[in-house]
Amino acid sequence: MGPGNSTTNVTLQLTGTSSVPNNFNIEIFAWNITTDLVSTTGRTYASTVSRTTTSSLNGGTLLNGYGISGITGTDRYVKLTSTTTCTSDSGLISIESAALSVYTPPVVSNYSAPGAEDTFATQGPSNYLSSGVHNIASFDSLSYISASDFTVSYLSGTTVSGAVYVTGTYQYGPFSSLTVVQSGKSFSVNGSPNTSFIGDASLHILGRVQLTYTPSGKSTTFDYYYRPWTT
Repeated sequence: MGPGNSTTNVTLQLTGTSSVPNNFNIEIFAWNITTDLVSTTGRTYASTVSRTTTSSLNGGTLLNGYGISGITGTDRYVKLTSTTTCTSDSGLISIESAALSVYTPPVVSNYSAPGAEDTFATQGPSNYLSSGVHNIASFDSLSYISASDFTVSYLSGTTVSGAVYVTGTYQYGPFSSLTVVQSGKSFSVNGSPNTSFIGDASLHILGRVQLTYTPSGKSTTFDYYYRPWTT
């Protein structure tokens, strides 16, 4: 899943303008989450942009600030390449800070449909609610961001039919807290057990959980189905 549709803008400005080449192609390079590397090819933003071409975004030029729009959360670099007389390029110019200002976390819930509930036992060897942590969702994302920049909150619960809001023991889900942990590009949403949780095999609960990337303030809400079975 992608990081959402939010975008932002950046501004490019050349230095050494008396000697730099002209007629640039502008490319944007995203981070490839699968390979955990910057993409080897960029997407073309504009072609044959001279030093005095004005940006449709802000009216600026490469001499005083050429505006570029459409920067997404996974974009990482901008590159300017000119083939006037000889090939010359700027190298990869970092736009990480701007991109992360609109980053929205992707989530793949491990328990996202009826029939795939997270079934808890309140007794016996499968009692996840008495010790340790329990994973409810996971996702691959940008390895250069930190798990500590995420917050997780349990928004609400309803019966699976959506007809009745869950209150009392189960209104905040079966966990005392939810956190994000990271291993490289892999992130996990884990719950710490609510040790006062009481089983009720008659309940099939649809929980709504919100994951927020705090530097951008962008969040993703996902479904978490569980059943508080009792053995």
